[in-house]
Amino acid sequence: MLLILAYKGSAQHGAYRMVDNPFTKSGYLGFGVRNTFSVFNGGNFDYVGMGIGGHFRIPITQRINTEWYADYISNNIGNMGHRTDYHIGWSVMYYVISPFVSSVGEAGSLMRIRMFTPFVEAGHCFDYGGIYKNGDTKPSAERWSSAVQAGAGTHYNISPRFDITLKAQYMMHLGNDIHGHVRNGVLEVEEHEHGGLEGHLLFTLSVNYKLIKLWEKKK
Repeated sequence: MLLILAYKGSAQHGAYRMVDNPFTKSGYLGFGVRNTFSVFNGGNFDYVGMGIGGHFRIPITQRINTEWYADYISNNIGNMGHRTDYHIGWSVMYYVISPFVSSVGEAGSLMRIRMFTPFVEAGHCFDYGGIYKNGDTKPSAERWSSAVQAGAGTHYNISPRFDITLKAQYMMHLGNDIHGHVRNGVLEVEEHEHGGLEGHLLFTLSVNYKLIKLWEKKK
């Protein structure tokens, strides 16, 4: 990550010919790897998890992007157990400002990439969660559910192909909820039929690269 941030080549924030810079358009498939920090909200921030995952992105227009992701998140519960969560879902990003700006240079009309591109996003996912006591291979409690999430973030654009993204989202589960905590030296597991607004506050850092073109823009 330090090497990426240290890269300040001339192509980083320079001007690009509009006709030679296809990444200002839709239809390019990009891939990313990510780390996610999750705070479980059961009325307070009772435990924090960290996860890994990946995603791919398909932009629809310059202002609308889609992200399709999978995450695995795990957290320790008082050194007496752990919780695991698996998320598979999608999000739609809307860019508050266009990722690119026009300018005029010696070569005529040019397109310049912005350093930061803020966005808001919302989406849906399917989720599996399980709470395990140390030494057990079967969960003490588990649940299958779906969830909705919304949040905001920004891309740090290294080049038209390459970016680092930081975002925060709240994920609200639709259905039952499970919860584990340590009391008097014992891991207690609770199951709630109606989770209400309980869910995850997610912080995600990812590195992304546009790889291949899926379709041509119609003239």
